[in-house]
Amino acid sequence: MLRDQFAENVSDKWLRRELKRKTREHPQISFAYLREEANLCSTDIDINNNKPKKCVDVPSYVMKSDKDLIETLLKELTSEVVSLKQEVNTMRSKPTTSKLCYKCHKPGHFKRNCPKLGHLNEQSLSSGASR
Repeated sequence: MLRDQFAENVSDKWLRRELKRKTREHPQISFAYLREEANLCSTDIDINNNKPKKCVDVPSYVMKSDKDLIETLLKELTSEVVSLKQEVNTMRSKPTTSKLCYKCHKPGHFKRNCPKLGHLNEQSLSSGASR
């Protein structure tokens, strides 16, 4: 119905909610009546929004103990960040260790490239290929 589409597509959230509420409470309401209600409500909203708003200064208080606590926590966190940065830099500057084989435990290669496994790999490949 045109009335329901109108109520669904009003841009103002409050007005949309009010129009939907009216259509739920009174299903027999006509589109013309709903449109008139929307006009009245929107003029009411405009009148209420044009009132000068009051400016209120609200002082904020920070307890001295809270301020001290925050400062100590900030110092602790700062020192922790500095130590973590140093740790990261030392880890980055460490020379990489040479490759270590898990089969023969000799440096220079990994297990998959181990020369001791070379003859086993060739045998398994040749036996698998003959099948």
